[in-house]
Amino acid sequence: MEIKDNIENLRTELTCSICLEYFTKPVTIDCGHSFCKECLYRSWEEAPVPGTCPVCRRTSQPRDLEPSKCIENLVILTKQFRPHLMQYLSCPNICEQHLAIQRLFCEDDQKLLCMSCLFSQEHKAHGVYPIEEFAENCKRKLQEACDSLRRKASEAEILLDQERRRVHQCKMETRVLKQVIIPEYIKMCTSLTKKSQINPQKLDKEKRKNMRELMGTEARFSQYIQHLKKMIDELEKNSEKPLMEMLLDVRSTLERSELLLLQCPEPATLDGTHCGMREILLTFQRNITLNPETMNSNLILSEDLKSVKLAGVQAGHAFSILGAQRFLSGCHYWEVEVGGETSSSPAPPCPAAHCGIGPARLGSGLGT
Repeated sequence: MEIKDNIENLRTELTCSICLEYFTKPVTIDCGHSFCKECLYRSWEEAPVPGTCPVCRRTSQPRDLEPSKCIENLVILTKQFRPHLMQYLSCPNICEQHLAIQRLFCEDDQKLLCMSCLFSQEHKAHGVYPIEEFAENCKRKLQEACDSLRRKASEAEILLDQERRRVHQCKMETRVLKQVIIPEYIKMCTSLTKKSQINPQKLDKEKRKNMRELMGTEARFSQYIQHLKKMIDELEKNSEKPLMEMLLDVRSTLERSELLLLQCPEPATLDGTHCGMREILLTFQRNITLNPETMNSNLILSEDLKSVKLAGVQAGHAFSILGAQRFLSGCHYWEVEVGGETSSSPAPPCPAAHCGIGPARLGSGLGT
């Protein structure tokens, strides 16, 4: 039983059951119950049977009773010390077992301790630290966790942007596949062997499946970023809580933040659409070279006429060079590499390569 309960029980034991106040000149009758002397005699005067106990109804021999000095002294002491003791016990840093101030924190049990608790067998092998020292360590860990979550959120934002780009690219590829590539490929199938033919319907189905996968991954990244931001907010609020509340909550909060860091979604893994797509595109492949006569004077053209770079860095200027081949009809495919990035582009009637600062490599690619 807690000390507060014992103090309250003591008050009850020293209270007269008739007037419900502390005893005044307490007397004890034959059954063992005690009352204020005046309250008891008044009760006997009103009772049908003289000498009846107001509590248990047992009958005692009416006589002149002498007040108990022992009980009276307990009443005086209780009246003097009980308010101060209850106020002392209401302090959040008081050990109810040893009535001492708790200046230590047990990391294993997540509870406050006093010096007497420290030397008990229960905490002998535990990690126990001064409250101020442990609090500083907790605040440092909370700040480190916030920094880790912010870095993870930045990484997730980058991955989310990449997934959104992949969604856009997949939409574009699907549209081009349906409207341009498949119709033209079907026309050419008559001149292809069965071994080299590809099922356009299967390729279209895979594209749609990839789109669903990409959009699902995009949604998971968005939700994950929201969870990270919510956890960062919780960690910041935890570090601002009152000292005792922070100490008791910090372990759970840090464990959940560490678990969240391990839950970052993976970018979508797509079906082998690109293989089939590339095989179809290669049926329209054209070997494109650059026309040196259309080259800007600030550009340098390679000997194979497929690579071009700037003679010097000039920010804010655009430079261009046209392809040597002309296409007046049909579908044609080539690839353009600019600054390390590869993209497929619809070709104008006269194909051209546009480059900014840095080298541009023109190989094979699609246009109509």
